[in-house]
Amino acid sequence: MKKVRPGWSRRSLVVPAALALAGGAAALAWRLISPPPSRAFGGLVRAGRPQDYAVGEVKAWGSGRFYMVRGPSGFVALYRQCPHLRCTIPPPEHGIFECKCHLSRFGLTGELLRGPAQRPMDRFPIRLVNGELVVTTGEAWVIRRTEYSDIDAFDPGPVA
Repeated sequence: MKKVRPGWSRRSLVVPAALALAGGAAALAWRLISPPPSRAFGGLVRAGRPQDYAVGEVKAWGSGRFYMVRGPSGFVALYRQCPHLRCTIPPPEHGIFECKCHLSRFGLTGELLRGPAQRPMDRFPIRLVNGELVVTTGEAWVIRRTEYSDIDAFDPGPVA
């Protein structure tokens, strides 16, 4: 009969080390492909003054996970998350937001141009505080639109 030595064997060291290395590589890969967490999401984001935006201009607010768009009817704070399967929508190209996951397309004010999404981009409420646009962000504040309307735009009035 063979005697078993007390302590660690090569296999008992190599297997956990290999699993730890694979786990670390997977975590690093996930971190590289997923957007970084936002510290301001779920709170108020100051998005500048209305006069800082030209009509048709889009500014990305990573801290609040939205795009501020000044359209002909006013401002819309569009949630970066696609209403189809919640993929992150990149900034617009040639005046069109396109979700890279399933190629849904949206106009600059979030109106649905082409599916598979079944509705426009969601938005956040905007208000004017001391001449500055303030957006309330967070899951509880998402305005889920079933259809697009010009009424969705925030008009700051004669200030802009």
